[in-house]
Amino acid sequence: IEQGKLVPPEALELAEHLREMVKTEVAAWKRDRITGDFYVLRTVPGRGAVLISKDFHTVAYGLGMAQSIEEVLHNSGKALPTAVRLTLLPYRGRLVYDGLMTPAKSKTQPPSEAL
Repeated sequence: IEQGKLVPPEALELAEHLREMVKTEVAAWKRDRITGDFYVLRTVPGRGAVLISKDFHTVAYGLGMAQSIEEVLHNSGKALPTAVRLTLLPYRGRLVYDGLMTPAKSKTQPPSEAL
C-alpha cells in the first residue's frame, strides 16, 4: 500500500473475513487434531500423502504446510512405505500436518494388504 492512499473498504472487509476464517479454523485444532503413528503408503508429487494409522482405524490424505510430506521424506532419505509420527490438523476442508514429523517409535512396516 502506497503511503497516502486509502485502502478500499472491500479490501478491509475481505481481510477481516479471512482473519475470522483462520481464527475459526485454528480454534478447531485443539478439538480435531489427529496425532499418532502412521504408515506413509504413497505420495502424489507436489501434493499430499496417503496415510494409514498403525491401528488401521484412520486413513487420511495429508498435505504439508510449507513443505510436502513427500519432500520431507525424500530429503531425509526415507523410502516408502515408512512409519512416521505426526499430527494432522483440519484446515479449510483438508488435513495438513503441523510441520513436525519424526520416525515412528516402532520400525515395523505395514502389512502387505495395506499396500
